[in-house]
Amino acid sequence: MSIQFPILNVSLSNLSSQDLEETHIGDLWDYPGDNSIFEEYYNNQKYVDQSGHIFKIIGKRKSNFINSIIHFNKKELIFEDCGETISFSVLKDFLINRYNSLDDNLAKSVLIRLTKQSKNIKDLIG
Repeated sequence: MSIQFPILNVSLSNLSSQDLEETHIGDLWDYPGDNSIFEEYYNNQKYVDQSGHIFKIIGKRKSNFINSIIHFNKKELIFEDCGETISFSVLKDFLINRYNSLDDNLAKSVLIRLTKQSKNIKDLIG
């Protein structure tokens, strides 16, 4: 099964505002160069794609030559299909609870409002 990017981390239930950027992945080459951040926020974490399928990052592998030039990254993410799905309503509730833990009141307010207004998983992941 192919992943429908962008995807969103569903392993982290509590976040600080500075962690928000680490929860969203746009493609196979969208991860930090800092290996400690990769290990903490990406590796062995579960992500939901736009169709509600759950995948887990299990590492990185060497990209082909063309992709390494196009994406300025020599390695791409490796995913494992977890064989799980999440419904829109369950994901929406999860995100509202996660955003309630944010330490930045403006970010919390905006993200909760946008989450409540969303109509489908694609809107939630954005």
